[in-house]
Amino acid sequence: MSEKEGEAEKERDHIFTATERHTWCRPEGATYPARAIRTKEYLYIRNFESERWPTGGPDFVSSNRTYHGDVDASPTKTFILEHAEQYPNEYEWNFGKRPMEELYKIADD
Repeated sequence: MSEKEGEAEKERDHIFTATERHTWCRPEGATYPARAIRTKEYLYIRNFESERWPTGGPDFVSSNRTYHGDVDASPTKTFILEHAEQYPNEYEWNFGKRPMEELYKIADD
């Protein structure tokens, strides 16, 4: 363990992060790879397979026998899925496909 564990270097002005989403919730077990760069002011996300559903598809029953299988069962998930037409923005934000590139200004978004 490093003596600097948990400390951030003051000169560091950005971080890199990645996700793959390996849950079996897409045909053929396809993953959802994404990479991101975060600064104090901005977050840039690159979704490499933006034609795929990030949480698993609405028409693909995943290994846990549910749609959008990368989201665990919860009252919130059930409500949004059952009321998608009434709350389309909430459905889209939680379960919709993402654009290939996303850029957020942290203070505004």
